[in-house]
Parts: sequence; structure tokens; C-alpha cells
Amino acid sequence: MTKFIRNNQKMLMAVFGVFLMISFVAMTGTGRQGGGTEQPVGTYDHGKATLGAKEAVNLNNQWQFLKRQFGQPVLCMVLMGLDRLDEQTLIQAMNDPRVSDEILQMLKFESQNPQLYQFFRQQDPTTAILADLAKQGSVIYQQIDTNDNMFALLVKDAQLNGVGVNPDLIESILAARQIPKESDIYPQLQSSLRSLFMINNSAARAASIVKVSSPEIANLQAERLQQLSVNVLEFSAKDFLDKVPAPTAKQLQDQFDKYKDKPSAGTGLEFGYKYPNRVSYDAIEVRRDDVKKGVPPVMPEDAADYYTAHKNESQFHSSTMPSSRPADDFNLNVGPTTRQMTFEESKPKIIQTLTDQRTKELLDKVRDSIRDTMKADYDAYKVAMDAKATTAPVSSLGVPYNTQEYISKLKAKILAEFKVELVTERDDALSTMTELQDAKRKKEGFSTPELQIPFAVYMTTALEPFLKDVSESVRKALNAARGERHPIDVWEPTPAFETADRDAYLIARATKADPAHVPASLDEVKAKVTEDYKLAAANELAKKAAQDALAAAKTPKWLYTVAADEGRKAFTTELFGVTNARMQPGVPGYPDLKGDAINTFKLGAIKLLSAPPRTGKALKPATTTATTQATTMPTTRTVAKATTAPTTAPSMAEFKDHPVTVIELPSEAKVVVAELEQLKPQWSKEQQAQLDSQLANQRRIMGEREIRLEWFNYDQLLQRIDWKPADGRQPKPNNNNAPPIVPFGT
Repeated sequence: MTKFIRNNQKMLMAVFGVFLMISFVAMTGTGRQGGGTEQPVGTYDHGKATLGAKEAVNLNNQWQFLKRQFGQPVLCMVLMGLDRLDEQTLIQAMNDPRVSDEILQMLKFESQNPQLYQFFRQQDPTTAILADLAKQGSVIYQQIDTNDNMFALLVKDAQLNGVGVNPDLIESILAARQIPKESDIYPQLQSSLRSLFMINNSAARAASIVKVSSPEIANLQAERLQQLSVNVLEFSAKDFLDKVPAPTAKQLQDQFDKYKDKPSAGTGLEFGYKYPNRVSYDAIEVRRDDVKKGVPPVMPEDAADYYTAHKNESQFHSSTMPSSRPADDFNLNVGPTTRQMTFEESKPKIIQTLTDQRTKELLDKVRDSIRDTMKADYDAYKVAMDAKATTAPVSSLGVPYNTQEYISKLKAKILAEFKVELVTERDDALSTMTELQDAKRKKEGFSTPELQIPFAVYMTTALEPFLKDVSESVRKALNAARGERHPIDVWEPTPAFETADRDAYLIARATKADPAHVPASLDEVKAKVTEDYKLAAANELAKKAAQDALAAAKTPKWLYTVAADEGRKAFTTELFGVTNARMQPGVPGYPDLKGDAINTFKLGAIKLLSAPPRTGKALKPATTTATTQATTMPTTRTVAKATTAPTTAPSMAEFKDHPVTVIELPSEAKVVVAELEQLKPQWSKEQQAQLDSQLANQRRIMGEREIRLEWFNYDQLLQRIDWKPADGRQPKPNNNNAPPIVPFGT
């Protein structure tokens, strides 16, 4: 037999090869030709291939299986290419349910509690990035989930493109999930993951065509990495208020109706009359300096015991100077350079150390005593109120818990027990978050210990009455939360807010919570509506004046000359950039700008780089830098003017390098005319290569995500693979103009 095989090896190999080809065709016939009795679902690849009903069901079941195994947030991140950013993070996200839970909670807070959402983003930037990725991927997820056979067609599309998968990644995911290979679920999960990552890799291949050109990089450098200074001529709406007539009743009603459902941003033209969340409260503050007064003096024997226990530590060693005797110059052993301090030398340091330790211990004891007392009395109060009691029960302090007298009794209790004087406060007026952030209240330094949620934010977002309109899923998540994420009721004591150095603690309780709501009528806010209407009208006059100044500057004239002609003062900012907000949060030389106006001004100033040039030249006036608020009033008016310092001398200059534009600052109710003064790169030649690479990578990632979203568009997929349903009906077109889907059922 062996001899026969050796003698006929070539013939057998040929026969065997033909056999393999026949077997291959037989196995793949359902995919390419619709062989057998399987009912076809449709054809693709210009009619060359058929998707059978069994295979379509199998592939679509894989999608349902993946949904059950991993959940929506994880699949959204996969489809947006998380593996391209960090495979380890992907593996962790696919195997740790807490990652999905945190993403879900963050996204729900984004739509239902924006203030708290912003602070969670700051505290957990990694989860914030994943949440952003999941939110972007939700568009893809929804398309796959709502369009017929889309997952199966995406798999077929990937197969047509000859895309493979990294088996090591799939094995790493399976290993992390601790699923044994002999398990029934193992092959199903393995094949489903293979299909998922085949689809993902197909999109990644399509997105990899993004190439960033040199002009694009240069444009990004110009927009993001140049510093510029501008000449500014400012027009404030407030300066034109005296030119605005009193509004009519209809104008006021129209103003109210237009903005009654919007919360007020509190500044400029960002009108809104909807009351924000407001709260009144009691607060008890315990301060280190007050606690220190209750700490008894350190006794000599306590100091001596401490010295005996710690004298060998470095804190009780004193440095000595080297010997200055000539004889010791030749002595190789000049003795130690440190020596142990005596008890008398160490005594002041020991007394201070022990005093600090005891102060800290007492501070913590007082804090815990306050909160424990309040929590126990609140719990008893809540039980009685839940039982429909007609009056509040007497607390452990002999008075009802929900009274101001209770706080006075608690203060007296702490003084009697610990010899510590507390600072108490009752604010019966309803206050907004902005009002609670006022420096006069001296609460800006207090935040929760775990999540560092500031006092003002916590008191106006974390109360149960403020969450009445959240979805059922959010409410379940909040009720299941622990610690500072769990909402509290009115009268319930808050966590112990603390300062950054823990030198003071503050415990509060809300005495009343007024959730955000629309005013019942114009009369409630008539004074504010009148003020806002006049400000908006005055801003239109300011815009017209700014446009007139811009037209004059284009004649051409230097902006300082235009300002002088109008009896106004222009000023020049210092150099500033657009993308260095952390290093340079404001605009140097423009101290007026606050909040949103800073970014608006910077982005507007960058547009000067693409503004049309002016022609000609003229004597350029000297420029000055404002060091305080710049006046926008004519110089004939008696107003507080900016202190300015000369920065340049008059000189002949061409207009072409100094374009002008108008920048509106609605949050400040101002309009400015800006003229480019100076432009300076923020990088050196030595940094050019590294900078080019960083910018190209950033632009590439943005471009890849845009292409990825387009790649997963259902209509594009059908066209790409030339899908033809077997029943002859055209697939229902995807509604590309539909509003964005709110992710994860919020």
C-alpha cells in the first residue's frame, strides 16, 4: 500500500486537491449560489452571492447574543473603534459590568442633571472619554438594531473585503470572562465576537484611508498654536440703555413667552425666566481654630513620653557644622555631622505636634458627633412623618428636629461636651446655585469628601425633590447608589463637607426645596423681563455702532484712529492662545472678560487670520494695554476709565497684516471691533516635527470617526454591497435626517 502511494503520489495529490475543491464548493454553496433547499433572503455583490435564511438568522442571533452578553455601552464603544485607542481598556470594559454601569449613569446625568454630570466628568475623566465614545457609537448601534438584517449584511460586507480578526484579542476577552473552552457558551461567544470584530476591522480599514495633508496641519497650527494680540474697541449694551424707549405691554409679554421655559444663565443676553432649583437650609460649621481652643495644654510628662518614644527619629536630630580647627583638616574621622537633640531643644516641636494631633482628633470627634446626632434624630423624625404623624416627635435634644431651636440645642450640646464653639447659620430665603456660590457666603471652599462635589452644587442637585422628573431607570440607579451619589431628602443631614486642607467641616440640612419651574405669570418676573428687553434693544444699538466702526476701519483707518474719532478708547490685549485654556484661563490685557465670553472672544479673534486683508498704509497710532476694565463710553462722559500703559510708539505701517472684524459677546452683552496687532507662533523649529505628528494624529482620529459613522450608515451599506432582497421589495430607507437618538433609553 505504501509502495502504491509512493508510486502514484502526484496523481493522488491531484485527486485529493479536486476533492478539497468540491468539498469547499459544497460547504460554501449556500453563501455563494444558494444551493440546497435553503430559502434565500437576498443577493449581494452584484448578484454573485446569496444570503440564505438560516445563515441570516444565525448571524442576526449573534447580534442579539452580543447584546445580552455585553450590553449597549460596550458594543457602542467597540463599533466606534475603542480597540484602536487601547486594547486593554477594551478588554476591561467587556468584562467588568461596573464600567458599563458608570457610563450609563454618567450619560443619564448628562441629560437629567447637567451640573452634577460636569463634576463627575472632572472626577473621572477616563469614564468621561468612554461615555463620549459610547454616545457617538449609539447612532451605529441603533441602526444595526432597527434595520433588517444589518448585522448579517455587515458581516458579509467584511467577508467581501477579506477582513480578518486578531484571534489573540478574542482569546484575551474570553479568558478575562473566565469561560472554559469546554463550556457550551464558548463556541457561540467566540464566533459572535469574531463577527463583531470582523465588522469593526472592516470599518477601521475604510477609515484608514484618512490622510492629513501638510496644508491641513498648517491650518491647525495657525488656528490652535499661534499666539496673537488684538486691538479692541468695545461697545457695551449698557452704554445705550438711555436710548431705548420703555417697552409696551405686548413687547414685555412676547419677551416673557419667548424665554419663560428657559433657565437663566444669569449674565448678558442669555435670558431665561424659569426658576432654577432653589433651596433654603440650616448649616453647622466646625473650624479647626475653634476646636483648638477646646484642646487642653500638653503636660510636661506627655511631652517627655513622646520624646522617649521618638527621640531616635530624624525629626529629633540636629545638623552640626564641620570642625574648623586646623588640626582636623588632616583627620579622616571628624565625627558625626548630626546629633540627637535634647529634650529641652525638642520640647517646642513636641508640644506643637501633640497639639496638632489632639486638635485633629477632636475636630473629627466633633464632626462625627454632630452628624451622628442629626442622623439619628432625622431617622426618628422620618419614621414619624411616614406614619402620617400630625406633629414632629421630640428629638434627643428635647425639641422637634425640624425646628431652628434644634440647631441651637445641638450647638449647646457640643459646647458642653467638647468645649468647642460651633458656627451656625439659617438661611430661610430660597437660593439658587449661583447665589450659594457667592463668595460672601464663604461656602466656596467646601466640597464632599468622596467626589468633591461643591456645597452649592450638591445642595441644588442632590436633593430628592429635584429629581422628581428623572426617568425610572435613573431613579433606580440613584436609589441603589451609596454614599454621596445617593440623593437625600429635605431635613436629612448632608455628608460632612470639608475644606481642601480639612481645617473645617460643614454639615447642612435643606429646610425647603423648590424644584425648577416656570413662573405662573409675567407679573412674577416683570421687573426682570423689562430689564432684559431693554438690554436686548440696547445691544442692537451696540451692534450697529460696532458695524459703523468696522466700516470706518475698512476705509482704511487704524482702530485707534476710529476710536479717537468717536471719542472712545481702544486698548490692546497681550499675547494669548486659543487652546491653552488651563495655562491661560483668561485673555491677558482684557480683564473684563469672564466665563463663556473668554472662549467666544478667542474663537472670534482667531477668525481674524482668515479675514480679508486691507490695503494701503498710514501712520499707526501708539497702542496701550488695559490693566483694568476698559470704558466704552465717549470721553465726554464722566465714567471710570481703564488704566492703560503705552506698548508701542506711532510708526508707518501697512494695513494688510492687520485685518479687522466684529466679535459679539452675548454673555457679556457686548460687541467689540477687533484688529489684529501681533501674531506669534507658539513652537520652535526644534518642535516642528513632533508638533506635526501630534496634530496629524488628532486630525486623523477625527477623520476616522467621521468615516466610521458614514461606513455604518444603513443606506450606504445597501448600496456598497448591492443588496437585493429576494422578495423584490426595496429595503425601507434609513431616516438619516431623524433627530439624534437619546442613548440607552434615558
